[in-house]
Amino acid sequence: MTYYAVIDTNVLVSSMLKNISIPGKVLDQITNGTIIPLMHSNILSEYTQVLSRSKFNFPTYKIDGMLKDILSHAIFVDTDNIEELKEILPDPKDVVFYEV
Repeated sequence: MTYYAVIDTNVLVSSMLKNISIPGKVLDQITNGTIIPLMHSNILSEYTQVLSRSKFNFPTYKIDGMLKDILSHAIFVDTDNIEELKEILPDPKDVVFYEV
């Protein structure tokens, strides 16, 4: 069975911190095609910004490799603005994840 999912940034961070973990298994499922990530340019920007934070100290080649793998399986989708979500979400930047 194939699943389509929006992948939260924390899943990527967690999988980079500990590859043998539930988030690591999610990444494996993306690589083998079981999970198809749904993507938007704003989500990709967040992935890049968060994974590049100095506090994580992830090597650039690992970030680039992960994102390349994800993008090779991803489907980009358009979104409708759901403005009312910005008022109820703790982090308004997460709106795009809900919109996708």
